[in-house]
Amino acid sequence: MNQHSHEPKNILIVDDDPIVRSVLTDFLLSKNFLVHVASSGEHALTLIDSIQTDLILLDVNMPGIDGMDTCRLIRSKPDWQLIPIIMITGAG
Repeated sequence: MNQHSHEPKNILIVDDDPIVRSVLTDFLLSKNFLVHVASSGEHALTLIDSIQTDLILLDVNMPGIDGMDTCRLIRSKPDWQLIPIIMITGAG
């Protein structure tokens, strides 16, 4: 991620909850980020390269590949190791 670039940053939201995806998308778009969404870890893994991801907001609890396993898979790929990941959860 180039800190001196004025181009909008690509943020990938990965969450199985459509309401969470919608709220995060609306907020980030209002701050002029480019937003992409995936409803599963599997879907996220197919998008990361194609959108030149600058940041991933990753839900911890998802069906299929959960957030922790998705994070491990991302970190196992040399080209993806430096992408910042923020883990999110709706669990209280």
